Amino acid sequence: MFRGWESRTADRFRCAALPRGRTRAVSPVIAAILLVAIAVVLSAVLYVLVVGLAHSSSNVPLGTALALGPADALAGSASTKSYCAQNHGCYEVSIASANPSLRISDLDFAIQTNGGTDHLVTAGSGGFYIVNAEAKVVASSPTVKAGHPLIATSWTFAKGYSTSTVLTSELSIWVEFGSATKNPSNHGFVLVASGNGAFEGTVTLPLP
Repeated sequence: MFRGWESRTADRFRCAALPRGRTRAVSPVIAAILLVAIAVVLSAVLYVLVVGLAHSSSNVPLGTALALGPADALAGSASTKSYCAQNHGCYEVSIASANPSLRISDLDFAIQTNGGTDHLVTAGSGGFYIVNAEAKVVASSPTVKAGHPLIATSWTFAKGYSTSTVLTSELSIWVEFGSATKNPSNHGFVLVASGNGAFEGTVTLPLP
């Protein structure tokens, strides 16, 4: 009898200890806002991690992907007029080796002096051309007018070629200096190739 009484008494005390009508839940609106905020933060963190990993894993030093040379100084003729105008001074630069993934569009070029400054076209016009073994222009840079640095930072591709065209040893780089530099040899010029996109760094070739 006493055991039953003790059990009922304990139950009454437990019920009395519980708050009545004072239990509050988180508002559904606030809960939804919190979930959205957490999802946004997590998405931002994940994006930064993925971009960082992709950037660090895709950049290839250009020095390991491209070897240039030799280079020959030439005067333009009727047979080279599409990439080296007649009587203009030019260089033909061979490609010794290239990474199979290295595209023409992954490269910028510049002609610098031995002091490290960009060479300016002094008269006429100059530019850079990628030429195949059949002496056909594959890609060309915008024409560089007199007074401007002899650089190439974009390419126009011939029919059948595109920004996905890779650089191979079957191609060569032609540099046209303009009408004032009929013989560019022994001027201390340096060809500088710079990587962009998946490639970084530079490759330099002193021009004889």
